[in-house]
Amino acid sequence: MATGGVFSVHIGLAGVKMRCESHRREKRLQAMCCGLAAGLACACIGPSAVGLEPSHRLTQYGHMVWRIQDGVFSGAPSAFAQTADGYIWIGTQSGLLRFDGVNFTPFRPSPKERLRSPNISSLLAARDGSLWIGTSAYLAHFKDGDLTNYLDVIGEVSQISESRKGDIWFSRRKTPDGAGALCRVAGARIACYGNVEGIPYKLAGPLLEGDEDDWWIAAASEVAHWNRGSSTIYAPAGLKANHQLDGFTALAKNADGSVWAGMEFSGKGLGLQRFSGGKWNPILISGFDSSSLAVTALLFDRDHSLWIGTKDKGIYRLNGASLDHFGSSDGLSSDTVHSLFEDQEGNIWIATSKGIDKFRDFKVVTYSKAEGLRADQVDAVLASGDGTIWMSDGTLESIRGRTVTSMGPRDGLPGRDVTSLLEDRFGKLWIGVDDKLFVREEGKFQQITDTNGGPVGAVEKLANGLNGTVWARSVKLPHRLLHIVNGKVIEEVEAPDGMRQRAFAPEPDGELLVGLESGDLAEYQARQWKVIPLHRIKATWHVVQFATAADGGILGATSSGVLGWKRGRAQDLNADNDLPCNRVYSLIFDSQKTLWLYASCGLLSISDSELARWWQDPKAKLKYRIFNVLDGAQPAPPSYQPQTSMSPDGKLWFANGSVLQQIDPLHLPANNILPPVHIEEIVADTREYPLQNNLALPALTRELQINYTALSFAIPQRVQFRYKLDGLENEWQNVGTRRQAFFTNLRPGTYRFHVIACNDDGLWNSVGDTIGFTIAPAYYQTRWFALMCVAASGAILWALYLMRLKQATYQLQERLNARMEERERIARELHDTLLQGFQGLMLRFQAVVKMLPIEAVARQTMEQVLDRADEVLLEGRQSVRDLREEGTSATEMCEALRQCGEELAQNHTASFSLMIVGEPKAMATVVFNESYRIAREALVNAFQHSQGRNVEVEVTYLVSRVSIRVRDDGIGIDADILTKGRKGHWGLSGMRERAQKIAARLDIWSQAGSGTEIELTIPSTVAYPHDKRRSLRQRLYDMFIRFQRSRS
Repeated sequence: MATGGVFSVHIGLAGVKMRCESHRREKRLQAMCCGLAAGLACACIGPSAVGLEPSHRLTQYGHMVWRIQDGVFSGAPSAFAQTADGYIWIGTQSGLLRFDGVNFTPFRPSPKERLRSPNISSLLAARDGSLWIGTSAYLAHFKDGDLTNYLDVIGEVSQISESRKGDIWFSRRKTPDGAGALCRVAGARIACYGNVEGIPYKLAGPLLEGDEDDWWIAAASEVAHWNRGSSTIYAPAGLKANHQLDGFTALAKNADGSVWAGMEFSGKGLGLQRFSGGKWNPILISGFDSSSLAVTALLFDRDHSLWIGTKDKGIYRLNGASLDHFGSSDGLSSDTVHSLFEDQEGNIWIATSKGIDKFRDFKVVTYSKAEGLRADQVDAVLASGDGTIWMSDGTLESIRGRTVTSMGPRDGLPGRDVTSLLEDRFGKLWIGVDDKLFVREEGKFQQITDTNGGPVGAVEKLANGLNGTVWARSVKLPHRLLHIVNGKVIEEVEAPDGMRQRAFAPEPDGELLVGLESGDLAEYQARQWKVIPLHRIKATWHVVQFATAADGGILGATSSGVLGWKRGRAQDLNADNDLPCNRVYSLIFDSQKTLWLYASCGLLSISDSELARWWQDPKAKLKYRIFNVLDGAQPAPPSYQPQTSMSPDGKLWFANGSVLQQIDPLHLPANNILPPVHIEEIVADTREYPLQNNLALPALTRELQINYTALSFAIPQRVQFRYKLDGLENEWQNVGTRRQAFFTNLRPGTYRFHVIACNDDGLWNSVGDTIGFTIAPAYYQTRWFALMCVAASGAILWALYLMRLKQATYQLQERLNARMEERERIARELHDTLLQGFQGLMLRFQAVVKMLPIEAVARQTMEQVLDRADEVLLEGRQSVRDLREEGTSATEMCEALRQCGEELAQNHTASFSLMIVGEPKAMATVVFNESYRIAREALVNAFQHSQGRNVEVEVTYLVSRVSIRVRDDGIGIDADILTKGRKGHWGLSGMRERAQKIAARLDIWSQAGSGTEIELTIPSTVAYPHDKRRSLRQRLYDMFIRFQRSRS
């Protein structure tokens, strides 16, 4: 059965992925985007992907298998298609699968529709990016995440095709509705064509578009060439009796326009036939007759090679006159082939009855017994000037093109075991066989003998010297080097001091450089040895092969890296220079002067410029390219030499002891298809969410998993990824081949996830795929909740503050009440005892005064004393009044200061003036007393010590404060006294202490000769007496001041 990829209509789109809302239900513009993507791919990335190298045998391709028995499928695969987004779709007997190179995902359309028949018979990826699905019961269409089932026309769909005009045509194997076997999709309906339209079939199989709006339609026993109303029937004689059985299984058209047909039966006129001149003709190649095949599928790849799937013999590939076969004995999942397909990168896919096979190119090609060698035992290789590849696998074998020739003792080989090979300057072939050395010329072997005329011994190494001479290394004891000129040994040289030679190479100046088993080097010239000690470890540093660079430098392969020798200096190239491994089996320079290392970790190439940098700086970190097992490299050490060789076409050949390997540095296959990148799944806390931009995730999302993929099918194990999550990180994360991103405990906010990828050749799709999402905040993560918390915290703190304030107020009030009671008790005691007694004494003194003569001096003195006693008595009564905390009047402060100033002015020469600013207000008693005493002290000092002519007092009443300013124009106060006070005097310090007690600020300005100014500033909250309109804080502060005052 030929389905999906019978002819190459699915290879037009390159792998550039345009970001046109790629997620489900958001692809309304996908058709235009994908078409533009194809154009950009061709314009931006250069040449498109090529097909498999046709010169290689099928056994030389990379081959991978997915088998039903391994649990990959639950039913046999039957069809392939690759949509414009890069996914490969696989139809099976039990459903439809989507494949990204790593994971097979069952088809999951939108919930409102499903595939009602799981048996998939054919697939087509249309140019608009959609997928057409043929089942055993009807046709379905999947586009933009929606599935449409066409149930008005039923019957098994044989094959689906898209015409050059973009119309969808399909053939039906069963037509229970009685409509025609060929149908066309017309919008939401299907139109079928039958006898009336010139198609005489009730059932049809393979379908192929012709050159001019015509179609080839195959039935069980014949093929109709239909052109809108009429048909031409072509029926092979062998199928005349096959009316109701499968006959024609595949149709394909080559680039030259020829039509090829495959039939399920073999025999004369059956199998594989080519239609030309109105007749069916078989293909006859070297004894092969295509009629002998039971064909099930056909595919012309992009290099025009014909792939043939058979019913019981696996697959064949016809390329010109070359025919290759690959069956289950070679590793094919089954010899029964259902379908063939070529993807966008040129890989070939085969669906069989037991699984799926994929073929891809290897950069390193292997020749083994499967390619015709006598055995998997290649110990040496030599590429001669005529293009012949000679090798030793015990016998002598050669490869020319696809022809392998083996020469053993029966074929004229003078021995059984070939130990070394060389082509000299004259094109002659030198061969070490057993314990002898021969030169082969014109098909004849001529033996080279030693100086005694006997066999030279087993020769493990041959090399060309100067002027056509040849050097050979013989292991005949004692080990020695043979210098051969004109076919004769002229010199036998033993290693110095009995050391064993391991490898040698002629130097440009004629010297012979020899690697010793000790790890040292030696030079031989003019029959003299010069040992160059390198102090190496014998087991790892001895050279197994030398290669000479174009600039005269010599490099040696060792188990610990590469030894370099140039101009008498040795240096090392190994892991210290960033090489991925140290053990090098062999090395060679190509035609571009690039160094190739056949090493334990793979085949490495180091450019000439990098080598030049290393010669200049032995510690330089070098850039290189590596080809490992995924590229086909299988490095291992061979037994004999030469281990490597370069053929005239620039190809490099390597022997590894079991197989022969080859790489073409000038024509390395490259994957130029950018890998489409897709985000496939978002899982938050084990719940899967639909893919859509600005996806809203719930609050308290703890674990977030994002699954992504990149669609490169050549070597998906090499696809590398980088991702970045905007909103969390600014740098790209290199995650290697991992196809999942994990995030935990993301904070609420808006994020955008970006992912990019590269294919197996390191070509990066820098556009990649993106998806934006938000994580909702929990109620306690919102701003309003934070503001509420701040407000609630403030309210709680305020409540605690008020509680503490109330508590402190109560405690302070209790203590203040106790103090006030004590003061009132003292006031009563003073009034009832001291002041009353003092008043009585004054009355007696007055009586005594009246007894004295009026003009007596004593009477005048006593009267003055009594006057002063009256003042003291008055002050005592004032103190008693203060103790009882009686309020003051609004003008009391001003009057008190006026009275004090005028009294002081009477006894001094300085004048006094009082200025009032603002409306006078009553002051708290405690504040009044302290303020008055500070001001009085300032006045007393001004009159007694300033020597000034004017003393001024300014009292200012403001809403925010009360200030009392006393200034004079006297001699000023010394700075020392101003800061430290006068010894034995406490006026200034007392003023400061009183100001501190009432929470007032006392400022003193003074300068010698310029007078003094003292200002007392009292906050209104302290100065004014208790008022219900004042705040609790102000009232508490007043109480605190009174309490402080009471303590004093």
